[in-house]
Order: sequence, then C-alpha cells, then structure tokens
Amino acid sequence: MSCVIRRYNLNNQRPQNKRKSSDGGEASDSQLEDAEDPRIGEAYTALQAAIAKKRDEFDAYGEYIANVLRSMDKPTRAFVKKEFSDIIFKAESGIYTSPSAIIQSS
Repeated sequence: MSCVIRRYNLNNQRPQNKRKSSDGGEASDSQLEDAEDPRIGEAYTALQAAIAKKRDEFDAYGEYIANVLRSMDKPTRAFVKKEFSDIIFKAESGIYTSPSAIIQSS
C-alpha cells in the first residue's frame, strides 16, 4: 500500500509529490505522473492560470452588472440581457465605430 503526500508552496509552483511506498521508499516524479489522472494536471494548470490572471476594469464592471441583474425580477432580467446582447452585437458589427453612427443609431 502507498499514499501520496502533496506539498504546496506559495510561489505558484506545481506541488511536489512524494509517494511513500509500503517499504518506506519513495516513488519518482515520473512514476507519480504516470499514476495520476491526467485531469488532475489539467485542473491544476487551469487553476494556476486563474490565479495568475490580473483583474482589470472589465472584471469589476462585469461583477457590477451581475449584481444588478441578480437584483431584478426574472422578466426584467431577461429583457435587459437581450438588450445587452443587442448592444454587443451592434458593437461587434462596427455600428459604434464612428460618431455619426452613434447619433444615427440612437
């Protein structure tokens, strides 16, 4: 029987794995990686990327919009989400790229 001991450090480095075998020896890292579920490594990588991401003004604004939407009743929230989608579609289509387009679309 063996167990895996994970040591995490605070410098955003992958945990150091040491496996203690029933005879008291340790397994190598390559043996550990072969034995681990590959989804664990993928999840760890995704978590590290999320931790490393710096928040910007758009993150804060998105949270603000989410909080406002949560305070609305369901029919109002559906209408507002549809309007947001329409505005984003127009912006991606280039409608808001010139001042004259903004005046005409209002």
